[in-house]
Amino acid sequence: MNWKILVADNIADEGIAVLSSEATVDVKLGLKPKELAGIIGNYDALVVRSEAKVTAEVIEAGERLRVIGRAGIGVENIDLKAATRHGIVVVNAPAGNVVSTAEQTLAATRPTAVNLFWALERMKSAVLLSDSDDVSALTDLLVGEANRILNEDRETCRQIGLHGANLLQDGDVVLTHCNAGGLATLYLVKLR
Repeated sequence: MNWKILVADNIADEGIAVLSSEATVDVKLGLKPKELAGIIGNYDALVVRSEAKVTAEVIEAGERLRVIGRAGIGVENIDLKAATRHGIVVVNAPAGNVVSTAEQTLAATRPTAVNLFWALERMKSAVLLSDSDDVSALTDLLVGEANRILNEDRETCRQIGLHGANLLQDGDVVLTHCNAGGLATLYLVKLR
């Protein structure tokens, strides 16, 4: 059976790609409950976040509907009693927002830290490329990747300092920013 899935709220392109590899996927955003009820009968599954309201009317109109997936924490926008009455499974992915929330928090706390975003992407890629779903193994993987990033960053800063120290002469004044701190340290060592 070829499943037909309706995505009624914004989800990541990667999520759409995964769903599309297994089913026919239509993305229709901003639907009011009446509009959603008018088309849901053509679908086996519905994916929402918090915008779309999956009311009893929507669920009753879902003649083929077997599952409702909620990307995010909670299911407050889904009429669970109506879904239960119609034998529709409701699932949610609460961890889906955790990574996004962590990324946004870090971005807000260090908006000028360009290297931070590069490192976050690298950490995220390490997890996504891993075949493991074991928390302990993933923790070890992240700690190892963080240590590699730290060591690479230290070496880069050392190289910046060495290069900069070769450009300075006695009496030059240096104001350093971010990862150029190694420059001041190396120059002071060079003077002694």
